[in-house]
Amino acid sequence: MKPRVLVVDDSKLARAAIRSVLEGEFDVVEAEDGHFAWHALEKDDHIRVVITDANMPNLDGYGLIKRIRDSGETWMINIPVVMVTGLEEKNARIRAQEAGVTDFFTKPVYKSVFLDKVRTHVNLGQTTRKLIETSAALAEESAIDALTGVNSRRYFIERMAQDLAYARRHAQNLSVIFLEVDQFTAVLGEHGEDSAEHMLFWIAQQLKEMVRVEDTITRLFDSRFAITMLNSGRLEAAVLGDRLRKLITGSDYEYNDQRHHLT
Repeated sequence: MKPRVLVVDDSKLARAAIRSVLEGEFDVVEAEDGHFAWHALEKDDHIRVVITDANMPNLDGYGLIKRIRDSGETWMINIPVVMVTGLEEKNARIRAQEAGVTDFFTKPVYKSVFLDKVRTHVNLGQTTRKLIETSAALAEESAIDALTGVNSRRYFIERMAQDLAYARRHAQNLSVIFLEVDQFTAVLGEHGEDSAEHMLFWIAQQLKEMVRVEDTITRLFDSRFAITMLNSGRLEAAVLGDRLRKLITGSDYEYNDQRHHLT
């Protein structure tokens, strides 16, 4: 099966030109702007590389790249994105880099160089995806999240089934609070993996200090946490949720002399 590449350009001629270079080795799919490209990515996680123009209607290339990097989907955050544009302005490359582009070409593009680059990005992207999938599989097998020390997603699924059955059998309340750190992707992109991981560990410790012994804290994935509260109704969950929100918002996270205001 050929690796799938998404080509995004509002010009049919430009899309056809890129297709003619790639279609011998790759399964090429097309989108006429960033809006349609985004929906294609949401529906198809077999896409290995995105090749996009800069200026397009509805959603331009810069906006598409930023949306991909901010998506919260691990595979999408790491997908290689190549920008190919006829713009000669100096800030075009800078804007693309700030958005999170992987590679940048100014037209005209040498076919052999471009093809080699796409091959490289496909191979690197596939390797990265395998590592992510392997890491996720290992995490699923453990009851404890190795990074934060709280419960793992696997434990959450098993424990929820037990707690639901218990709550129904004994006519008790069961509440679950979901939390997501808004700045995780920004910290990861700007300051690297070490800083982002340390931030998640710090947040997990803050949560541990606030919940009851009988409550269950879980890191679901990335910066998303869950707290399961057996024998607690909506009011109790809302009160605790608001206390946790205020705790994180009122306690700036600091690492390597970098201070971050989290929400």
